[in-house]
Amino acid sequence: MMDFAGKAKWGAWNEVKGLDADAAKSQYVEYFVSVLDRAGNPEAQKIKDQVRLFLLGPSMRLALLAVDSLLRRVLGGLEESPR
Repeated sequence: MMDFAGKAKWGAWNEVKGLDADAAKSQYVEYFVSVLDRAGNPEAQKIKDQVRLFLLGPSMRLALLAVDSLLRRVLGGLEESPR
């Protein structure tokens, strides 16, 4: 059995090799927001608002965990939506 999620995470981190962790995390959040922009629905806007609130909070790590969780929700929703 292949670990597709693990391979994708490794590949993503490998692409930003040499970039400091904060810059890489910032790019991740920017990418997530771009995914929400493409979704273009009210639920995506609510999630973007939540991300902004998390980023203003005291813990960037907590914000990134929340972004990861929300990204999984949105991507799952995009895969299920009719085209």
